[in-house]
Amino acid sequence: MRLLLLHAREFSYETKEKAVKRPPDPPGTYSCTNCLVALTTVEEGDNELVLAEAVESILDVAGRVSPSIIVVYPYAHLSNRLARLDVAHELIKKLAGLLDERVGNVAVHRAPFGWYKRFTIDVYGHPLSELSREITSERRILYILEDRHVTLRELIEKGYLPRGIMSELHRGELFELLERFGLVDVNDEGLYMINKLVDMILYTINADPSNIVVREGRISHPFGARGVEELLRECTGSSPNHTAILMGSSPKGHLISTQGYIDVKGILEKLNKPLTKSLKEVPLGDGFIVETKRVEGKLYLYNSMNEEITWPIGANIKHNRDERTCIGPVYNILLALIDAELAKAKEGKTPLLPAWIHPYHAAVIPVSSNEIETSRNVVETLASIGIRVYPLFNVGERLGARIRAAARRWIPYIIVIGKREAETGTVTVRRRWEEGKQEAITLGELLDELKSIVAGDPSLKRLLIKLQNTP
Repeated sequence: MRLLLLHAREFSYETKEKAVKRPPDPPGTYSCTNCLVALTTVEEGDNELVLAEAVESILDVAGRVSPSIIVVYPYAHLSNRLARLDVAHELIKKLAGLLDERVGNVAVHRAPFGWYKRFTIDVYGHPLSELSREITSERRILYILEDRHVTLRELIEKGYLPRGIMSELHRGELFELLERFGLVDVNDEGLYMINKLVDMILYTINADPSNIVVREGRISHPFGARGVEELLRECTGSSPNHTAILMGSSPKGHLISTQGYIDVKGILEKLNKPLTKSLKEVPLGDGFIVETKRVEGKLYLYNSMNEEITWPIGANIKHNRDERTCIGPVYNILLALIDAELAKAKEGKTPLLPAWIHPYHAAVIPVSSNEIETSRNVVETLASIGIRVYPLFNVGERLGARIRAAARRWIPYIIVIGKREAETGTVTVRRRWEEGKQEAITLGELLDELKSIVAGDPSLKRLLIKLQNTP
């Protein structure tokens, strides 16, 4: 099945004459504004699986351009391998019906099948207003074995790829996971952590900044088999970057590419050593073919702790003397980072994210209303040196409940201020990696300790390198 998706300011059509001897639909006219027009060609071999993927593709675009109406428009001019008329008509009807069941407040209109139509269209012209999709019944990744194309299922059966690569993660999963652990800053919808990861990766590979490209945006299918295919296509440059990275209205993602080798395992180990335990480095056999070029490379996959889902993390591609590495989408790494910590929690260990990536370095908790003013001064002092603080001043709630709330958010430092601390100018600190321990220290000692976190922030290191490289 082939789709040409056009976001139109205005669209209208009028049936003129029969395209087949007995059109299965009556003639008609129609017009709409703010329409997503899905010009649809049904091909030989298309089936219910293709239909399900087509629905997801159209809904993905609709979720990003917010049309008032989706128009399913039969259009037999995108392929020369057309399905039989009866099959094409039935799948077109089912496509419109499935969309109508899923879209909620957006109307769905199906144009008549089997007619030549005069139509006019005024396309908006923004980057998402013209998108094409090709959907086949059997996904084929770009591998070859013995000079023949190999299907994804064959690769899994031969043990080249883990079975979890067939699973598709719900596109809102990352945001829900971030939200569950209180890792989403309400002001940026999780973008903070994504951007910090990008900073860290760019800082790590900053030997030659001119060879680094960061692409950001939205990608239809970052996970599973389609995520692997999009990562490989991006890394080999075998198709234009029409799609890009991300899911619905969730956090933005980035795909980082560079000329030359990137130590993907090394980057992940700097983030969190348990990540590398679940990382599978898959050699691409004797190579694979992109267009007419034979290339060799490796694919980095992350197996979730339940091994039911696999996420593409990176790829390294070589062609003759050229070498290119891509990492991303970066939120896959963030998801893997959280997943690895959850695996530690199952072993009875405390899950912990690096302090520099967390939306909050510290939580400040006054014991009672008498310490609120002192706590505000502490918050201002910490903020003045770049510490991100999560204040828990709701003293009407029990102290233990507030401490647990901070712990559920995986906040690295929990700072408690009671009567004694307010009188002596000290604070009681609980460090997340020292479970069950707490320590009374001066505010100055706390500042010295937290300054090291700020100094270790990779975004600041990138800034320094950029300043040093500036003529």
